[in-house]
Amino acid sequence: MSKVFISGAFGSLGFALAKKYLENNFNAYLHCRTKSSYNHKKESLKKYKNNYKIIAGDLRDNFTVDKISKNLIDNKIDIIINNAGIYLQKEFDKTSLKEIRKIFEVNFFFIVKLLLKITKSTKKRNYLIVNINSLSGLNGSRGESVYSASKHALKGLFDSLDLDELSKKISILNIYPGAIQSKITRKRETYKKLMLPEEVAEVVFAQTKKFQSLKIKSLILTRKVY
Repeated sequence: MSKVFISGAFGSLGFALAKKYLENNFNAYLHCRTKSSYNHKKESLKKYKNNYKIIAGDLRDNFTVDKISKNLIDNKIDIIINNAGIYLQKEFDKTSLKEIRKIFEVNFFFIVKLLLKITKSTKKRNYLIVNINSLSGLNGSRGESVYSASKHALKGLFDSLDLDELSKKISILNIYPGAIQSKITRKRETYKKLMLPEEVAEVVFAQTKKFQSLKIKSLILTRKVY
């Protein structure tokens, strides 16, 4: 049975991804920042109770990084989905350095720290890393300078890794979705026109279920796709 790890598994997209993989008989390792976020949704996962494990913790804490990396290595995870992220819509000159560091710690440095740990212990097997990036990681975005910068950093890292020796050991898929219906976007006038989390999860799963034969490196998702 294949195994998947999903960070931020109890947000809108993360939970849609979790259900999609569980429905298709994956063993899932699901990250949540606190157990309370899991408790609100655990009833929906009741029928999969033997097929998933919860890993709780703040991604800014090294203890959480150590706990996740140990699970990934010990359980020989096939697919790692970096889905967790912090969004911020705020003018740059009104953003504090503390806010900037918090966003980069979750959106970028958590993934860097995780990679440094797992790549040393997974050299003899193939696995897939999926990064849920954003259209803001491809272009600048009004009022989203810091968020956009963190996503650009993620793109730059994995575009470069794909050219390095590491690409012979792991597969990389970068997903660039447009706005999705979630708590973050629910106040937008265009909310009902945005993509559903389930739509994005369906596309991600379709591309990754047989990752050994994955041909593409990146995928842009907007409502126009559908």
